[in-house]
Amino acid sequence: MAETPDSGAAAAPAPTAAVNTPRGQRQQRRQRRSRGVVLALAAVGAVLFTSVTVWLASSNAPYVTHREVMAIAVAIEGAQSVDEVRRMVRFDAPAGTWPVSPFPSESAPTDLASWIWLFKSKTSYAYLGARDEQTERPRLLFRATLPTKLIDYQELRVARDASGIRVVDLYSMFHDRWFSELLHERERLADALHGPQVAALTAAVTSRDAPAAIAMYRALPDTVRASVIFGVELLSAFPIDERVFTELREQHRDWLALGFHALVCAQVDDFANKPAWLLDAALQVLPRIKARTDDDEWTISLTKALKTAGAK
Repeated sequence: MAETPDSGAAAAPAPTAAVNTPRGQRQQRRQRRSRGVVLALAAVGAVLFTSVTVWLASSNAPYVTHREVMAIAVAIEGAQSVDEVRRMVRFDAPAGTWPVSPFPSESAPTDLASWIWLFKSKTSYAYLGARDEQTERPRLLFRATLPTKLIDYQELRVARDASGIRVVDLYSMFHDRWFSELLHERERLADALHGPQVAALTAAVTSRDAPAAIAMYRALPDTVRASVIFGVELLSAFPIDERVFTELREQHRDWLALGFHALVCAQVDDFANKPAWLLDAALQVLPRIKARTDDDEWTISLTKALKTAGAK
């Protein structure tokens, strides 16, 4: 029986003879060429996009990369002069505003680069690791030591500028403050720093008169005494005076630099002939130092040495 259109049989395929005509062949060639051009343009676009993305990532990264952190850490460790260090630093501060140095016999540093170089030239200045990596302002931790003495822990904050990665701030455990914080404190207290009370305190410190210095310190306005600027000066002038230590502990209970000063002083002459209060203060600060630096090597050895010396 003949099939009708409604019988459900599949429709016959469209005739293909037309593609074998010259006109059909030309149309096929044009379609193939069009597809080839589109594919070629897509490939070129992908390459260009990848190249631009890589260039942007390397020239304007939103954060300081791990590779850049390691590069500047190695450069700082390997620097052979203050000028080399200075090329890696961007930190401006007025003259005469630099913090007290742990090396009082040396000329006072005049900028951040000379501060770093002072430690590099006098100690073993070792890179311990980075904090806040993959951010815009990571921190590089360094330890400054002599053969048998811990001198300081320092964190160098780095950031990107138009010329590359630069050190833009420094934290010293000797002060337990970032330098930018100390400078801001000086700016905040600018008027008081030139007042008669500060002049009297400075005179007592210069003459190494501890009772007078403590009395002048107590006479300072509360806002001035709350700053650690004068605490550092008192500790540097009277490093093993229990009266000064006790006074500052009452004012700055959580100040890490107070215990760290005790530790630095206790190490002189291998802990020999040191008062018990100094050894105890040095031992008590070590857990806080460990928590801040994660430095097992020195905190463990110093704990053993202090306990051997009688610290509790």
